[in-house]
Amino acid sequence: MIRQVVCGGPGHTNFYREFIISSTSDVSDLPVNTGDTIDECDPGSIAYTQDLSHMYVLGNDYTWREVV
Repeated sequence: MIRQVVCGGPGHTNFYREFIISSTSDVSDLPVNTGDTIDECDPGSIAYTQDLSHMYVLGNDYTWREVV
């Protein structure tokens, strides 16, 4: 399950997002910038598991990469 917890805000673009994911298998379902504003997500957006054992960041090439 993916839950968006932050959308934009001070110091971020309108399409900056933060997500809590249930498991690492959810990463393949995270949004990227496809040109569709419904699924748009800017580089620098992050996703993490509830226990913070895994964290991902969306790179400039719109690929989610694990950083923790």
